[in-house]
Amino acid sequence: AAVTDAPAVFVGHAVHAPALGHDDFAGVDLRGKVAVMFGGAPERFEDTRRAFHSALSEKLGNVAARGAVGVVLVGTARDEAATPWERTAAGWDRPTMRLRDADGRGIDTWPQLQVVARVSAAAADTLFAGGERSAAQLAEAARRGDVRAFDMPVRLSLSVRTRVEPLESRNVVGLLPGRDPALAGEYVVHTAHLDHVGLGIEVDGDGIYNGAIDNALGVAIISEAARRLASAEEAPRRPQLFVALTGEEQGLLGSQWFARHPPIARGRLVANINIDMPVLTAPSRDVVAIGMQHSTLEQAVKAAARDIGVMVSPDPFPEETAFVRSDQYAFVREGIPAIYLDAGVEPAEEGRDPKVSATWFMRNCYHRPCDQADLPIHYDDAARLARLVARLGHGIGEADAAPQWKTGDFFGERFGGRADAR
Repeated sequence: AAVTDAPAVFVGHAVHAPALGHDDFAGVDLRGKVAVMFGGAPERFEDTRRAFHSALSEKLGNVAARGAVGVVLVGTARDEAATPWERTAAGWDRPTMRLRDADGRGIDTWPQLQVVARVSAAAADTLFAGGERSAAQLAEAARRGDVRAFDMPVRLSLSVRTRVEPLESRNVVGLLPGRDPALAGEYVVHTAHLDHVGLGIEVDGDGIYNGAIDNALGVAIISEAARRLASAEEAPRRPQLFVALTGEEQGLLGSQWFARHPPIARGRLVANINIDMPVLTAPSRDVVAIGMQHSTLEQAVKAAARDIGVMVSPDPFPEETAFVRSDQYAFVREGIPAIYLDAGVEPAEEGRDPKVSATWFMRNCYHRPCDQADLPIHYDDAARLARLVARLGHGIGEADAAPQWKTGDFFGERFGGRADAR
């Protein structure tokens, strides 16, 4: 497919949020044009809304709905401090994946967007040549929420060649039946993704991307939680599903399919507990519960943590918008309350800071060959996290009422109706 000599329009972060008094599309017509945008969302948005509006799927959906035929994502110095451009570009040799429906068509894709391209921060000023502000100035203004869309004084010729091939993969599912027939149709779902990125660009002669922490460790933790629940004297009242999910690294594909097509004859999914990439390389006194503020899972997590004697901390890196970037978000989008349990951040030993350890991993071994089993993984902390998962699953399974979104919660109001409709 190709976009030939199409006019370009700058649309800031490509965010449409009228409830927050923000519309990056005001005053411009995108029909037949290429949308030029930054990632992320304005910093004045609180964490939940910034996470939602930062999702690339929301941005692409916004511009496609307004008639755009292409997209250029512009990198910033902030983006590339977190993920160097060289690492981003190296991934282009690997295919991307999408779900397909029974007719073979892509699910949640936008065929009218003929080309989606990326430009590095170093090359960004080429796009904005002739304008009043540099790319860096525009990025800073967009971050403040102080920029308006405008027609750019350039036309872009973009082309891409695409080959589509079918591929099959599997989610791996285990079931622990509940003991209460009255609650047999209310399933608690434990998840961790089984995939990583496979083979990639060699680093020091090693091209095998092992994924020990991301996410073999997560799969081990839910497996141990399943063993604990299955070996107890009696099962929880509600049934429990344990799912090793495929395709997380390609856009939450396995979880999206599972949440929309759960393999249960009758009933519904009432909660999701997800474990993804717990960076347990420095001992901690706590666990992090990302997204607990959105639903009554907050009380359930805190009760389970008290039972096993561990502290609960909120998301230490809200700017990473982790709640919309792992498998729990596929369940959230189907209206199912969910939580992402992660490694702790409160040091258990003097001079060993889990936050520093996690930052080192993200900069040096995240999606790289050195994410392997010789990292200093603290298996006592992993076992504690497995005990918490099992205790949380038991607590949700025993409660009279299923988890609910909190009144007025953003995700509950936006997606809760989907669960009710089903």
